[in-house]
Amino acid sequence: WSHSARKERAEREHEVATRIRIPSVQTIDDLMVEKCQPGDVILFDRRCECCAAGFSAALGCLLGKTILCDEEDGTRSVERGSYEHCGVVVPGLSDAPGAQHDPSNLCLLEATSGNGIVCRPLLTRLEMSRSRSVMLLPLSCPGEHRQQDVITGL
Repeated sequence: WSHSARKERAEREHEVATRIRIPSVQTIDDLMVEKCQPGDVILFDRRCECCAAGFSAALGCLLGKTILCDEEDGTRSVERGSYEHCGVVVPGLSDAPGAQHDPSNLCLLEATSGNGIVCRPLLTRLEMSRSRSVMLLPLSCPGEHRQQDVITGL
């Protein structure tokens, strides 16, 4: 199991690294990153069998699903919200003017079982994900305009 998960992860890394981006063509991941802003939370409904970080990652995933996301009535995880992993969107390292709100400069801060708390480029993290579903929870109060709306004049 672990060997096949690592092999699949390496193949996915190669696929993401060698992907050819066509101008004006966006993936679902690109669209999601455009909507993200620092402070937003991203939830993951992971597939425990795809945890390539090792036994402790898979065990943590299984325990999280068992304890936090028990689905006794047969409802789907999207309906119940069986998201056992999360990350917080943070600004990237670029100091260029306006880079704080540039979607390509956003990172995801998350806890991992083997490497502690890590910060990864958001788009790469979403492209590498093998989760069943990923949900964006924007950080805003009711009636509050998000920075993107203010910038575009909406």
